[in-house]
Amino acid sequence: MKAPQQVLLKCPLCDTEFEFGLHRYEGRYLPQYKVTVCNSCYQINWDGWAPCHEPKLLAVLEAKNLASPPRNPKGLLPRE
Repeated sequence: MKAPQQVLLKCPLCDTEFEFGLHRYEGRYLPQYKVTVCNSCYQINWDGWAPCHEPKLLAVLEAKNLASPPRNPKGLLPRE
């Protein structure tokens, strides 16, 4: 029997590679941004995306022709 192939994704925020699929989900899909980020970035930014991540998130939105979501009460782009 053939061993399942490892599925690696690259986090668009920190450029870390992580497994996502085949019983390993080390990231989170963000429907609002239509992108998958690593668990570390997702967990650290629980209250909104840090300003250092904004340029990359805005580039993702622009590349996918998506509108920028309204900012949360802290003035940050919302995590979800």
